Amino acid sequence: MRRLCTPITRAAGMAIFRNPCAGKDQDNLSQLFDVGAGLGRALTEELLHMLSAPPNCYAKQHSSDRWAEMKHDPAVLDPEICKPVREVIGGGKVTDILTNASV
Repeated sequence: MRRLCTPITRAAGMAIFRNPCAGKDQDNLSQLFDVGAGLGRALTEELLHMLSAPPNCYAKQHSSDRWAEMKHDPAVLDPEICKPVREVIGGGKVTDILTNASV
C-alpha cells in the first residue's frame, strides 16, 4: 500500500495595478521597486490569514499587458518584493529552483 503525503494548504494572491512606467522610455524603474515592496507586504499579510499553519515556501509570477516593457515585470518582482515577504512570514531562505541551491 502506498503511503499518502501530508495534506497541504495552498493560497494564492493576485494584484492588478496601473504600471506607472507603461508606455514610457525610461531607465529609472524605482517606482516599480516600490510597487513590488508594497505588494509583497500586503499580499503576504492577507494570505497568512488564509493558512492554518506557517508557510514553508512561496513563489512569484508575473504577467503584463502589451504596454509594459520586458524589464518592467522583473522590476516589480525581483529587487524588493522578497524582503517584505520574508519579514511578514518571519524569515526564510532564498533557493534557486533550478539548482535547489541557497542563494
